[in-house]
Order: sequence, then C-alpha cells, then structure tokens
Amino acid sequence: MHGAVNLIAYVCHEQDDEIEAYVELLEIRARHMVPSVVLWSDIEVVAAALLEKKRISGRAVRKIIFDARRAECPLSCFDKK
Repeated sequence: MHGAVNLIAYVCHEQDDEIEAYVELLEIRARHMVPSVVLWSDIEVVAAALLEKKRISGRAVRKIIFDARRAECPLSCFDKK
C-alpha cells in the first residue's frame, strides 16, 4: 500500500488532510466490495503475509486463512469430533 499512498500524496500535492481522506475513502470502498466481516479478516491476514513474502501459493493462502480462523475460534470449532 506504500506505493499507493505515495501516488495519492503526489495527486493530493502532499496535503496530509487530503491524503488521509482519500485513503479512508479507498478503505471504505474496499469494505463495500467485500461486505462479509469474515472475508475482510481473511483479506487482512493474507495481505499481511504478502507484505512479508511478496508472493505465496494458493495452498499457502488457504493455510494462512485456516490458521487465522482457527486462532480466532475459542471453542476449537475446527477440530473434528
């Protein structure tokens, strides 16, 4: 996102209030594109992994999402009984 923010800063002539408002608008629009809270948290965890590794396989994405959901589930809802 750093590249996007740099581009926004250029377009907004380095005006901090404009930059913040534009970034907030983009975040709101992205949330509207992904209405499910569960999906949004999946996107955030995969985005964090991509910031670290730059490229990950589909299998790795599934594991990242599964592990994150499992960590959030207080009743071990993913364990087979």
